[in-house]
Amino acid sequence: MRPQALRAVHRTAVEVYGAFLEECVVSRVAMDRDGPAARRQTRGRFVDGRPVRLLTISGKGGWSPDSTRSEVWAKSDNVSLLDHLLSVGRGALMFWLADAANDVRSDGDQSEIEARARALVSIAFLHDIDKDLGLSRGAEIGVDAVAERMARYGIDEFLAARGVRLSPAAMLNYVEQVEGTQAAATRAAPDFDRRIAAVCPYIELADKLDGAFARFGIEGVRELLERWQGPGHGALTDWAAVEVHDHLHGFLLDKLQTALSKASLNVAGFLPLIEVVHDGRLLCLLPAGNEREIKRRALEIFLDALPYRLRFAVNNRLACEFVGGRASWAACREAMKPERWEQAPFANLLALPRAVAQERRDEIDLMFSHAGMETSWGALEDGAPGASAKPAIDHPGGDRGCLEVEPAHALAFLAIALNHKDEGRGTAPDAASRERQLSELLGRKGQAPPQWLGRLAGEDRARRVLLAIWTVAAVWRLEDEDRSRAAELLDCVLGAGGLVQTWIDGGEEAEGLAGRIRDTSGEIAEALERRFGAYLDSGSMPAVAGRRKKRCFLCNEPVSESGKVSSASRAHGVKISAFSGRDGRNDHLARPAGDTHLCPVCLAELQLRSAAQSGARMGGGDLPPLVSSPMTTGLFGGLAYQDEHTDSAFGLHDLNRLDVRKGRVYQGLDCQRKRIRVARLEPVPVRDEELVARLVMMLKAVRRLGRPIHVFRGAPSRHPAIWHFDALPPWLVRALGGDSLRIEQLPQALRSLELFDNISKANGLGVGLAKRALDPCRQVRLGALCVAWGRAVEERRGKNGGRNVNWATIEIRARERALSLLGENGGGRVNLSDSDDPLVRLAWLASRIQKRRGSADSTNKQLLCWKTAIDFVPAAARSVSRDETALILGLAGRLEEDLGRRRDAAARKHRDGEPLSRGCLDFANHFVRQVWGQVFGGKEPASQQQRHAAAIYRFALLESYSSRGIPEPDRDVGESDG
Repeated sequence: MRPQALRAVHRTAVEVYGAFLEECVVSRVAMDRDGPAARRQTRGRFVDGRPVRLLTISGKGGWSPDSTRSEVWAKSDNVSLLDHLLSVGRGALMFWLADAANDVRSDGDQSEIEARARALVSIAFLHDIDKDLGLSRGAEIGVDAVAERMARYGIDEFLAARGVRLSPAAMLNYVEQVEGTQAAATRAAPDFDRRIAAVCPYIELADKLDGAFARFGIEGVRELLERWQGPGHGALTDWAAVEVHDHLHGFLLDKLQTALSKASLNVAGFLPLIEVVHDGRLLCLLPAGNEREIKRRALEIFLDALPYRLRFAVNNRLACEFVGGRASWAACREAMKPERWEQAPFANLLALPRAVAQERRDEIDLMFSHAGMETSWGALEDGAPGASAKPAIDHPGGDRGCLEVEPAHALAFLAIALNHKDEGRGTAPDAASRERQLSELLGRKGQAPPQWLGRLAGEDRARRVLLAIWTVAAVWRLEDEDRSRAAELLDCVLGAGGLVQTWIDGGEEAEGLAGRIRDTSGEIAEALERRFGAYLDSGSMPAVAGRRKKRCFLCNEPVSESGKVSSASRAHGVKISAFSGRDGRNDHLARPAGDTHLCPVCLAELQLRSAAQSGARMGGGDLPPLVSSPMTTGLFGGLAYQDEHTDSAFGLHDLNRLDVRKGRVYQGLDCQRKRIRVARLEPVPVRDEELVARLVMMLKAVRRLGRPIHVFRGAPSRHPAIWHFDALPPWLVRALGGDSLRIEQLPQALRSLELFDNISKANGLGVGLAKRALDPCRQVRLGALCVAWGRAVEERRGKNGGRNVNWATIEIRARERALSLLGENGGGRVNLSDSDDPLVRLAWLASRIQKRRGSADSTNKQLLCWKTAIDFVPAAARSVSRDETALILGLAGRLEEDLGRRRDAAARKHRDGEPLSRGCLDFANHFVRQVWGQVFGGKEPASQQQRHAAAIYRFALLESYSSRGIPEPDRDVGESDG
């Protein structure tokens, strides 16, 4: 099929899929969230932070409590149900439209094809309705359930609004045709249409392709297409694979992926079948017949889209220079336009010594005013931070009037031209000569600088900044009096053939500053063209030609000495004096000068990272681990992004932020509608409590995105889980059951980590106890949970405890997890009478002999039987007898005496009519034989062991009372031991 016809196919697919995405997915599916709605008082201020429900269900590669199923599913990439459904819809749509385009003869045919295309995408979205409903594979699906889902997602309205008749019963017929396990399970509906049924094999093909890619990667897709003999084996069958491994340059791979997508559409008329960058690898399936032309065009698009160009830079010592590109007067003038520079470097460009700023503030304010600009000073008082003061913290504004440039543009251009660094040999005029020439020119034009300016000896840089301000003020002051004289003066200074052009471009008698400015953008473009051209041709990196004395700090590739990093390089996370210990690098601890080098490709990568960080909160400082998450997933993944020309960057803070007033927020299905770069620069802390807090943010982000996030300390490797962290501390690996999670495992992991966060921050509990609360050993975990629960109950019972949300959260969450360890029974009550845990069994026996104390009573009163036993047995074993029978009888007698004396004995009805002495003997027998002999090993327990054992006993005792239906009595009201 000709590219023009395929472009028409693509346009139809974009229209149909785009309408379905907006009307059904974004407007309806996005409203169906997992969990109870948050209580927010201000509408429009907060976004809904709950994940979309279809993102919390696995479409491929999920997890099940059934180990056999989990073992099978673990071989596939974990893909959310929503992404799987959308992928199948896009794939089936493109395959069917490519075949159906041959049948278009009239407008009526086109309308019929569009109608069937809308039915196709709707059927594809419901083809896995059994997973959506939580049914087992092959279970019967009712028509009512299909009708409910069609209404919930707005599919019925989407079809009806376009004149497509498709009842729930017919929809079920079509779903059964797509799914082999459901084939012919129900009778044909009255409105069953064989023309619509003809699209079902295309949905089946797309479903199998999506599954093959999740299980076997690109080779699985190609193998399936080679042996597929059904419908769809037509115009979109032959594909050529592009595979690039380069984990050091993830941002550049993202740009290359976008370029390949655009080039495929431009050249072949449709998008790649697969396009994804994940785990340091780019995978792309391009139309085989146009492969070479697509690669050539993609390289052009890739290089044209990169933001490397001439700019100005100001270092920490306020030295300024042009950097990054081929320099000329015209290029420098363009680079100094206000829309091209950032405000912070401009403010530094005009910085003055504090003493000069304090003395001449009024004059400076007046000069800015003459040019129509406004000053915005930082702190000027002595002792303020920093050694300098800046007259333009904010953009100074100003109107060009009848002149050709804005005053801020002219001021920035002149200030850097006057103060440009003079490093390097040659005959270009130095800063002192440039200053003298400008002063002489102003004198000849009747605009001589004020005398006080010449008296600033020893402040050369400040004097030139003030001279630039004076010059711009003189031009705009003249503009009010005589426009022609103002224009003439401006041309003599900044115009073509003017003073600044002579300084930059040079002339017959002298060289220009341009000869000293290194064209790094040209070097970067050449290196990128060589590197990524080789990737596209062969998938491997080209050899480095020539002799090189240095090594790239990031990739260790040989580089020339000209690749030395400076503060103007904007190399994210790389310090000028960074230590590496590699050959060819001078790492002297006592040497302050830096000797760090980067190859052009790594410099380009780090500059992209720097630019991305300025647009999203992703942390800073040292190079973080690689955070890998794909911008595009599924079949024809770029189909959703046809109106999206830029990619967005979201850090973990952005993905977890819900208040729209505090920065960018993630709405809920953003990544299904546009390319989003996720957390590429996210730093990972080392301290346990900070790491857990960051993991909580990460897992919440995964649930909201429905896309994988993988974190690698070193080189990445392909991993199928939705979340993976290859450098988790061992205690966290044990707590989470591994270093990777599937979608269904995320909620439990989040509850565990959030409980850790609550306990670690609580006064008197801390990180140590929080770690034990996640320990895989059941008894250790139960003890820590009960300690945390007990402390929370005590704090909540205190004076201000009811107001502390953290204690309330700990009480609830610790109780839930402790009950789950003990064997949860429906509504929260647990039958502990037959528990295998000696401490739990002991607590149940205690509930038969000790009356229930109220929640307002002290812990000591609740632990009466425990304290009696733990005080009596060790003392008796040391001084009286170690005989087991003697210890049992002695403890039983002491319990009966204490309970009777304190009037704490339980009513006879709670012991099934048995006397108190019998109940005390049962308790004593169990304590001596099981708790003292087995749990404590016949030795007096250490304080921590005793603390945890007492906490388990107390928790189980109170739960035993509830389990047996013994109500909490009013305070100071006792029970009779009838």
